[in-house]
Amino acid sequence: MRKSDKMFNFFHRTSTIHLDCFTYMNHIYELTPIVPAVKTVPDWWKSLDPGHMSYDWKYFSSPRKTLTMKSCYGFMELYKRGVVIENWCDIRIQTSRNGFKFMHSDGDKPVEHPQYQIGSGFKNFYRLKLSSPWIFREKTGVKFHFNGAMWNLEDYNFRIVPGIVDFRVNGYTNVNIMMPIEDAEYTIPAGQPIAHVIPLSEKRLKIKNHLISRQEYDRLSRHSSSYYHGWKTVKKLFNKSDMRQSKCPFGFGD
Repeated sequence: MRKSDKMFNFFHRTSTIHLDCFTYMNHIYELTPIVPAVKTVPDWWKSLDPGHMSYDWKYFSSPRKTLTMKSCYGFMELYKRGVVIENWCDIRIQTSRNGFKFMHSDGDKPVEHPQYQIGSGFKNFYRLKLSSPWIFREKTGVKFHFNGAMWNLEDYNFRIVPGIVDFRVNGYTNVNIMMPIEDAEYTIPAGQPIAHVIPLSEKRLKIKNHLISRQEYDRLSRHSSSYYHGWKTVKKLFNKSDMRQSKCPFGFGD
């Protein structure tokens, strides 16, 4: 690449992250689309009083500021960033000391993760993967933090497993949950915010939902499942492809 081209690319780098979200299910595309996190701020926060100042005129002590989470910087900055995946169907889960069972209203059924995958870790939890009907794509390799929408999940005693994902390599958006081994029942209705996905970048995030055919959906989902070593192979091949396009080894052309 010529020096002038490098300078052009430096000053014309995109200031926007484009996140494309694909599903083949029309009712999910219409009823539970991927939305900016700010659209899912919980009602309990919206109803909070912002707080007030109190003055002790009797003892002339310093004023006391009584604040609520209405002015919490961390909360507000969290909801300004990323997108939220809302549950795409109704899911009912029943747990006990002897195991768990579930029902779901639509889509691919949840899948249990066996204990051997985490060895001796988290033995006091059942592990269930909710099979999301959404595939995400982002072309530049920006990393995203994938976590539970905790502030929207106050009625649930399970944990959503966090992680860092690269939607260029692996576009799956399945939600892994850990449920305590106890007698409990969970109903997760369609429309319930369940996962919060945040780019690890200060760039502006632009999202677009796409309704595609099942054939096109299967084509998009092929990457990591097509190789024995999954995403590791895909990432290696992407890096190899990028290097081939970046510079000619003989010193001429691109």
